[in-house]
Amino acid sequence: MQPVIQPAVSPPTFLDGVKCFGAAFSFLLRKPAALPYALVPALLVIVLSAAGLFASFHWVAPLIRELLPATESQVGSTAVGVISFVGTVLVATLGALLALSLAPTLAAPALERLVTLTEEELGAPPRAPLGFFREILLGLRASFIGFCIFAPVLGLLFLSELIFPVSVVATLPIRFAVAALWLAYTMFDYPQSLRGFPIRARFRLLRRALAPTFGYGLTCSLLFWTACAIPLLLPVGVIAATRLFWRVAESDPTLRHNPSL
Repeated sequence: MQPVIQPAVSPPTFLDGVKCFGAAFSFLLRKPAALPYALVPALLVIVLSAAGLFASFHWVAPLIRELLPATESQVGSTAVGVISFVGTVLVATLGALLALSLAPTLAAPALERLVTLTEEELGAPPRAPLGFFREILLGLRASFIGFCIFAPVLGLLFLSELIFPVSVVATLPIRFAVAALWLAYTMFDYPQSLRGFPIRARFRLLRRALAPTFGYGLTCSLLFWTACAIPLLLPVGVIAATRLFWRVAESDPTLRHNPSL
């Protein structure tokens, strides 16, 4: 079957990077087969958070009471109860945060399936299987390099704000821009790692499609602003990243002719 994607398409704009999220929501609405995969991150967070909540009340609370000294006074009993409750809440909160951090990794197979379904609709060329460990290695390497590049920049900007507070007027928007590009780079990893996309080509994509990438990253940052929304919106971000990636590939001959595509 001939791919639907055609050459000689105008380069995407900042607005295209924003609008790809609307296309991603539309994709989920008209593609019922994709909905179960899109719900996997949220379900994982619910299950893992529930497990942490159960563990905090079933094991942690009794353990805290055993470790605290016995007391017969009303004040002492109240203090033990308060300490036990606070400790239990803290452990349950840590469990929820751990669930939020683990969900994207554990949901990777479902998110990769969303990439496949999106590419099928776009008519992208079929990809050769890389193997599970090869995909993981590429993803980890891309994440590590992204961290080494973006994290120091954010750290230096934050440090300059501490030393020269007045600089926040200039550094704050720069920090938002860098964080948006970092998020876009991370989300583009899903369609790129599945095709064995080299690291150098990933940064070439950011450089040549800076405006749509920034539009995507900024929109994604605004949507992800609420931590509890991340599991629900992560699949949308992956679909949007896949659509924008191929939109860029349509207009960039070096990407379109890359053997990995």
